[in-house]
Amino acid sequence: MDDETKRCFLGLRIPPLVELKETILTISNPMDVKLKIVEPKNYHFTLHFFGDITEDQIFNIKKNLEHFRFEPFELGLFGTGLLPKKNYKRVRVLYIKTQLGSDQLIELAQRIRIRLSDQNYAISKKEFLPHLTIARVKYGKDAEKLAHKWLELENEYFTNVSCSEFSLIKSTLTSEGPIYDDITLFPKKI
Repeated sequence: MDDETKRCFLGLRIPPLVELKETILTISNPMDVKLKIVEPKNYHFTLHFFGDITEDQIFNIKKNLEHFRFEPFELGLFGTGLLPKKNYKRVRVLYIKTQLGSDQLIELAQRIRIRLSDQNYAISKKEFLPHLTIARVKYGKDAEKLAHKWLELENEYFTNVSCSEFSLIKSTLTSEGPIYDDITLFPKKI
């Protein structure tokens, strides 16, 4: 039996919206802060994070979700947020929120969690927060200033994206950042 594991999650990928990266670069450029900015090709909404799983578990996930369907929907990227929420001094994540389609995204994540919990996968009890991570704050004396500046875009409309499939994604961590490879796509309802 193969004991090798892969770090995996279920994610809803979106197009590589370069303007989102440019927004954070523009805001953070004059500040003394070290960021790990997410590359646009890696933009996604995490629906469920598995962590390290075996090939057998990957097979079971694929089998469990192979007939999973959902209605395609539009997702509006609107507003900005922080993690931890409203904690300017200890901000770790800068993200884009959703508006249009947010309920459908939450429902999709809940349906997936229910399907996986039936198969004895550990499911987080935390409330699902639809968010698109744009950058992780590493350190810097201007982190609080950056958080305030980022939240000035709290009512900013960015764009809409179409959501019609999600993926089981393998995440390989490297010093240059994560590399994401789709293992399987789960298609929309036909």
